[in-house]
Amino acid sequence: MLGFVEKQKKNTGSEQEEKKRRKKLVDEMLHSIFFWDKSTNPPLEEIIPDVKIHNALKNEYPRPFEFCTSQRPKRTPIFYVLDMTVEQEKPENEEKINKTEGSRPTSENKCSGVLHQESSQESNSCNKYYGVSISTTGAQAGRIVVAASCFSAWDDDVARAVMTYYPNKDKRTYFDATITLPKTVRCEAFSIRMERNEEMMPCRPCANLFGLRTSDETEWAYGNCAEAESVSNLLKNEAKENHKQKYNHLQMQI
Repeated sequence: MLGFVEKQKKNTGSEQEEKKRRKKLVDEMLHSIFFWDKSTNPPLEEIIPDVKIHNALKNEYPRPFEFCTSQRPKRTPIFYVLDMTVEQEKPENEEKINKTEGSRPTSENKCSGVLHQESSQESNSCNKYYGVSISTTGAQAGRIVVAASCFSAWDDDVARAVMTYYPNKDKRTYFDATITLPKTVRCEAFSIRMERNEEMMPCRPCANLFGLRTSDETEWAYGNCAEAESVSNLLKNEAKENHKQKYNHLQMQI
């Protein structure tokens, strides 16, 4: 994981805004790595045994070292690895993203990992948005990540949909914020611990949250699957595009 961080540092572009964005991404990922590793109580010296790397990272990214025991991360490390992989390979290169070693969970990840593609199709065009399932050890850790994602990472509509059921599998009686995605949206999910050609159907909770068609009655914890992250990315990017189009239209009128 840390080797991937170093690779991304070396490949960072020269533009100042891009550097800031990349640094923020690496900063959050290191925070997540340290937080979850520290939850099993090893000192940071054991997490990063190489003294030179430890000191270099601490000098470049001091916040993760300072707050890894007092502040919860927004997401698990695998989410940041996927973001970097998609950016490096480009969203349209689905096969490359699937094969990139950086997007695989390590052997220590006991929870199943899914690489998910969300496509919106319009006039034969296809925009792809990716996500992974929440890879944590233990139900309590998973609930922490889902709560943190709802609060600070996911699109508001996805967060509200998940909160319709979270933290239990029973639907709340006093509000329903679930989503029905349009027919122009197509979902593909694959286990990254299995062969890539073995596609997985959405589970029952994902069908309940987002109106996805499925015959699978498996019930994972709500918000645990890759669909939540990918739908969130879709909604965030589509909202940006709509805002950009409205802004351009307004400029033309002026």
